[in-house]
Amino acid sequence: MNSYLSLIKELQSEFGQVVEYKSAKGVTNEGWFLLEITPFPNPTELEQIVSDINNVRPVGVQGGKMVRLENYNTSDHIVLQRAVREALKHLEEQTYKVAVYVGQTSMTALKNQPIAIVIEPEISYFTYPYHPHINVGGYDKANKFYFPDSLCYTDNPQLLGSTQKERLLNAFSQISMWLFRHQVWEATRKYKKRGVWIGPETGELLPQHYPRILEPNGMCWCDTNKSYKDCHSLSDHLALANEEAKRTKIPQQRIQKVILSEEFKVWEQGIRLPKRDSLRQLNIAFNLS
Repeated sequence: MNSYLSLIKELQSEFGQVVEYKSAKGVTNEGWFLLEITPFPNPTELEQIVSDINNVRPVGVQGGKMVRLENYNTSDHIVLQRAVREALKHLEEQTYKVAVYVGQTSMTALKNQPIAIVIEPEISYFTYPYHPHINVGGYDKANKFYFPDSLCYTDNPQLLGSTQKERLLNAFSQISMWLFRHQVWEATRKYKKRGVWIGPETGELLPQHYPRILEPNGMCWCDTNKSYKDCHSLSDHLALANEEAKRTKIPQQRIQKVILSEEFKVWEQGIRLPKRDSLRQLNIAFNLS
């Protein structure tokens, strides 16, 4: 804990409230922070900030709050997407509690960046099965811990910086921007079914990925009113069987039969229960429940 004290004080003074704990039963033993982030900017700068994000212009973050950095002509701040313009009229402040893990992990996709998990309000494939920018959770052998779904806030962790302080402050800022974009996206879904994710887009998940993410009885990723099992589940499982057949050289029909017959059991035991347990542990560790 002592090694973190000076760093925590610097982070608190430059970013805002940061809480760190060293140990909690059932949870990884080091490198956890809790952030309280309210990314909503000054309303007079709202449209300008959205326009700057859309046009890949620099924007600032102060204490988790979005701020405008540069002045452009008024004509440069036009938000073209109708759904976004309508959503901005009704956007209000929202505070998020984010658990950020900065310790070691064996998970290849996330080992070079702090892992950000939104606890309140929960942002995961449980709550947003159709979300365009969430990292899939998974079991981390190094910590013997199932990490819940986390935020896909950077495509290049090397750009976060070289020193621990620099990397954390940049990560906190990127997390804040992700949360603001999420807030806009969620608001635009009232005007456009799939919503609008402002700024640069990244690739979406492939069909074969969804069977290992989505609850069979929950909503489908295509955002219909149908359950996943009554919508895209069959076609996604066929895509998964095809992918596994290529990887293992086992006949596709054989794999397909096993995958479909074990669908709910595999999801329940391998995904829902460990992910739910991890979220419960984090809530307890941070005294949030």
